[in-house]
Amino acid sequence: MKIADFAPGYLAQIPKLSWKPINRLVWNTIRDEGLDEEYEMYEPNNWVMADLKVDSKDAEGLRRFDSDTVEEFNRFDIALKSQYPGLTDLIDYDAGTITIVRTK
Repeated sequence: MKIADFAPGYLAQIPKLSWKPINRLVWNTIRDEGLDEEYEMYEPNNWVMADLKVDSKDAEGLRRFDSDTVEEFNRFDIALKSQYPGLTDLIDYDAGTITIVRTK
């Protein structure tokens, strides 16, 4: 999938996401990546998360750590942060999933 395809697909999901409290796994990832310090939000209840619906082909590419798929999601990361400042995507390569997080 090319970055131009993300706008109608993945980026278009962002305004419609259903936000929920973060779970322990996501909180651990936020802390591991230093996002809690970057945003100066040190408590899990300061954060919310939403799951991005990932195409099965893209999910498989993430699980295989396919270089083309990883590169496209790196571009998605740049587009996401450009269009939606304050949002961060957390990619679970083993599961082939993407979780979007933000502070409340």
